[in-house]
Amino acid sequence: PRALFSEAEIKAAQWYARKNGAHKLPSSRQVKKYREAVMTVAGANSRTHKGACGHLYTTNDVEVIIHHEWANPIVRPCLAMYPEDDNGRLADARHGARWLHEVDPDLAAPMARGEDGRDYFVNEFAM
Repeated sequence: PRALFSEAEIKAAQWYARKNGAHKLPSSRQVKKYREAVMTVAGANSRTHKGACGHLYTTNDVEVIIHHEWANPIVRPCLAMYPEDDNGRLADARHGARWLHEVDPDLAAPMARGEDGRDYFVNEFAM
């Protein structure tokens, strides 16, 4: 199997990380040694396919990507679970009319936890 990153690409990524203030970076050898273990835990189940014209392309498992997004404590607070009516302003996907009017609320996000720790469910009265 072909390596995901060449030696030059690993070195370029290390240079970029150092330029952005990263410290204690793994060596190229360490990256290569632990690549499989890391991909097993944090990979996106990439699969290579051959198209009808013979071109190779790669797909990732969307379910795994979403799982990783939800598990990431830095990313999760930035995720939008509910649509918003923003008076015609369309800044994010959650402002879109399709999400607001066409997605079944029971499937989109059936529960929200309030600041008081109480759970509120879609289509149930809240007192």
